[in-house]
Amino acid sequence: MKFVAHDSIILHVNEARALADVIVQATPLLQQRGLNLHPNILNLVAGINSVRGTSEQAPEPIEETVTSEWLSTSEAAEIMGCGTRNIIRLINKGNLPSRQVGSVHHILRDDLDTFLKYRKSK
Repeated sequence: MKFVAHDSIILHVNEARALADVIVQATPLLQQRGLNLHPNILNLVAGINSVRGTSEQAPEPIEETVTSEWLSTSEAAEIMGCGTRNIIRLINKGNLPSRQVGSVHHILRDDLDTFLKYRKSK
């Protein structure tokens, strides 16, 4: 990768293709989590792919078609039948994934369900 003035980046064609492939593969995973890539990133991928000889257009931005239930630590604790301190401990140990906004943790319901299934299997 080579950096150029004016906030531009020049990539070798193989690096650009690899980047586009990673973004294409990551897009459905992000959508499962209720996240969407910025339209400019999708347009960049379309541009990279069009250089390859494909005329594929960038996927249209999705308007919250994927719904994910985010839980607070107290909601997760209530579901698990424990205290919020236990939930925070599980998060800090890396046993329970979460998204932290400021000092507040949010847990995906799917992640909590997966953790509960794992815990029951032990």
